[in-house]
Parts: sequence; C-alpha cells; structure tokens
Amino acid sequence: MFFRLLSLIVALTIPLHAESPVFQGLRNAAVAAAPPADQAATEIRTAAAGFLSGYLKQNSGNHLAERHSGSTRIWTEMRNLRLSRLTRTIPTAAEAARGISECVLVLPDYDSFRTYSVETSQWSQWRPGRDIFIPANIRVTRITGGAWTASPDNFPQLTRFSAHGDPSITSSLLRKIPSAPPAAAAFHSTFIQPAPQIAAASSVSAAIKQSGDQLGATATFLMLMVILAAALFLIPLAVLQGYLESPATKGRRGERRVIMGVLGKLDPLLYQHFNDLYLPHPDGHGTTQIDHVVVSPFGIFVIETKNYTGWIFGSEKQSQWTQQIYRRKSRFQNPLHQNHLHVRALSAFLSLPVERFHSAVFFVGSCQLKTPLPANVVTCDHLAWIRSHSQQILGHSVVPTIAAGLRELERTTDRQQAAITHVQTLAARTSC
Repeated sequence: MFFRLLSLIVALTIPLHAESPVFQGLRNAAVAAAPPADQAATEIRTAAAGFLSGYLKQNSGNHLAERHSGSTRIWTEMRNLRLSRLTRTIPTAAEAARGISECVLVLPDYDSFRTYSVETSQWSQWRPGRDIFIPANIRVTRITGGAWTASPDNFPQLTRFSAHGDPSITSSLLRKIPSAPPAAAAFHSTFIQPAPQIAAASSVSAAIKQSGDQLGATATFLMLMVILAAALFLIPLAVLQGYLESPATKGRRGERRVIMGVLGKLDPLLYQHFNDLYLPHPDGHGTTQIDHVVVSPFGIFVIETKNYTGWIFGSEKQSQWTQQIYRRKSRFQNPLHQNHLHVRALSAFLSLPVERFHSAVFFVGSCQLKTPLPANVVTCDHLAWIRSHSQQILGHSVVPTIAAGLRELERTTDRQQAAITHVQTLAARTSC
C-alpha cells in the first residue's frame, strides 16, 4: 500500500514545462476563456440584442419580460438592462454535430428588478440583484466562417412577442403603465454598446500568452502544494496501515477475538482460561509463548491462534505451510508442530503427561484450508470443538491446583521482558 501511495506522489511530480500536456491544457483553457476581439464582440452583441428584443417591452427606459408557467403569468421589470460580459465556452456535442465551432455566453445584467402578477394585479418592491427566473446568459454560436446567431432554446419559459415586439399581446398590462413602449429600434440602440473590458485585437494574443504563462506558474506552485499536503497525509496513513497489517498486530487482534468470542462464553465453573503465557523452552534454551490455555476436568486445551486470510495449504507433517492471497504466496511455520512444542513445555511445567492435553490450532481470519488437515485445525465453531471433549480426564481436586499454578505464573511474569527474551530466542533459532 505504501508503494502505491508513493508512486501516486511521484506521478504527480511530472514537470509542468512548456511542452507538458498538463501545461498545454491549462493554456488552452486560458485561451478558451479569453474575450473575443472588438469586431467579433460587436457582431455577438448585435445578435444577442436582436434576439433578446423579441422577449422584451420597454417602459420609461426600463425593460419588461413575461414568464409563464401553465396559466400563471409574471412580469419582471428591469432597470438599466445591458449586455455586460462575453465569455467563450466549448460547444456542446449536439452543437458540434451541427457544425458549430464557436460559442459565446452573453450576460444580460441589470441594477434591480420588480415583478408584477397578472392574477393579483400587484407590483412587488424593487429589489437589487437578479430575478432567478430570468435566464443568466444568452448562448450565441456560429459555424466556421458564418454569422453569429442566438439559440432559440435560450429562454424556454419567457414569452416571445416577436422580433420587433407586439404591443397587442401585452395591452392589458401596458394600460397600467404610464407610458407606452418605444419602438424596437430604440431597444437595439440601447443594447449595442462597446464593451470597455474587451482589449484591442492586436493585444489579445499577447494577453493570452501572458495569462497562460502566469497560469502555468500558478498551477506548478499549486501542484507542489497539493503534493506536499498529500505526502504529509499519506505517509502517516501508510505507516498506520503498515502497523495495523503487521503480523504482531494481526496476531493480537486474533487472540482478542478468541478470548471474547470463544473463551469468554465457556462455563466458568468448568473452564478457566489463561492467555499469553511464557514458559521455558523444552530444550532449555530461551522461552516459548502460548496464546491460550484452558483448564477443565475434560483436559487442558492448548490453543494456537492464527489470524490469516486467503488460501492455506499444508499437511500435518510438512514443516512449513503456505498462505496464498491472489498471486502472492508466503510461508509460515507449521502451527501443529509449533503447538506440539507448547504442549511439551506446559507438560514439563505442570509435571503432567501429554495425554492430559488437547492441542488445537484456531484460524479466526477469513481463510480457507485447501488441503485435508486434522480435526484439531479449526476454522469455525471453535466453541463447539472445545465442548465436544466431554470425557473427564482430570480429577476435580487437580483442576484448582493446575489453575493456581498458571495464575501464579501470570502474576510473576514480567511480560515486557519476557516478550523481548522470546523475540531474541526466535531470532537466534532463525539464524541457526
């Protein structure tokens, strides 16, 4: 997992030089967003104004539009209506299929508005901002080399009077207004105005290049900041995941599952369990560690816990078993041999014959045993396996003595030092 995260960070550090696809994409975005030149802007505004005039009436310098929703009709009156901004955008797939190569959004802007309900015959108060029901943009497009035209799908909810306005359609409303609407030509002259924010054609290319260079430098800086932030977040995350997936941590989680899910459900009057015991090694060198010991009249259960996933291959006599997760394989010590050593150590410590012990290997992860194994290798129903041993082999007077000896072992063991010694023992045996 850590190497996947590291490779992601390295992939993000590709230099954003002038020929980089990332840099070129950012520059293309800057070019697409650049405003059109003066001549094109005038043509675009003329097309937008001519189109919009068919949806408007004029009153004392203000403009009115009617929207409809079923039988409901609402008028919006706008103060100081103007075409304030032109923004290039990418043609849609449907527009491209019709041969459209350029598209510009024209913003109708105004200072304030009020609405009039035909049903109630009442005006609202003047409000700043925009009426959310009035479209925010006029979409103006053209085919390569053709004329600019506004899309008829711009204002589906507004009433289209005509190209020059039709006073008869709104006569019932206009009688409530002091002055009559002027001719459509006056509306055109009001709308077609030079755009102060549009640069001269000769300076557009230089401005685009400069903005592209600045955008590239800014993008490089932002990308480096993103990479640094990702590293500060991902590295601790990778360390935490490595800790959680380490064999020692997974082993402790597996042991807790056995303690809580199996041993804790046994009848405490018949079964007493002890966990994480350290005993002298049977050969007299170092120590050995036992996951769980259960003392009962039905024998002493010595349990080795394995928290594994994937497929498990092995046999009773093989010295090593194999764990396979997809295509990755790893080997581990035969847990039956490992637990036989534990039985010998506990037998020597308690001075009891090995016939009084039951050796078991409990797999608690989501693994599957892919080869035949003895019945004491258990992957499910661990509690039932313990309870299946119902023949008494230890006297009721012996069980308390054994439990007291193990309890004293727990009390006198320095677990921290015992764990260090045990790790050293394993390291010494591995190196031999």
